[in-house]
Amino acid sequence: YKLLINKSIGQCFYSSTNKEKKGIVMYVKSSLEPKMIFKDKEGRLIAVEIQDGKEKTLVIGVYAPNDPKINFFEDLQNKLSKYVHQNVVLLGDFNGLVNPSLDRTTKTDEHRKLPKNFFDILEHHQLRDSWREKYGDSKVFTFYSARHKSFSRIDMIFLMEKMLSRI
Repeated sequence: YKLLINKSIGQCFYSSTNKEKKGIVMYVKSSLEPKMIFKDKEGRLIAVEIQDGKEKTLVIGVYAPNDPKINFFEDLQNKLSKYVHQNVVLLGDFNGLVNPSLDRTTKTDEHRKLPKNFFDILEHHQLRDSWREKYGDSKVFTFYSARHKSFSRIDMIFLMEKMLSRI
């Protein structure tokens, strides 16, 4: 963890396992008055509240597991239900697909699609896929699997609908 601290980038927030082999880190400018809201012990979730003027935004970093994600997103929904924010941003490595036909170069089984409870979170918080909102059906990818010889878009940013004009 100490290797990650770089005050010139911003205040450091992190979540990692005891072995510190995997995790997630978020840097936030101090001028945004960042405050840790929650994180998990598996290094997969971190939520930081920022304040820009009078607006508070909850920024949630995700490093979703490769295996079934239903419990992971159920846990996220339970955590989110305890907080009310003007704005919510959900970003990170989701290790799954929103739209398999657009988000992967080769045909894939439906099991690579993110679970229904993930889409329930998006709907409940009025979150939209910022890439799709700006670039429509264009195919651009964030991950290459040599094993499957395919490209996928598994790293995404979801914004509340009212925030989309800012991108």
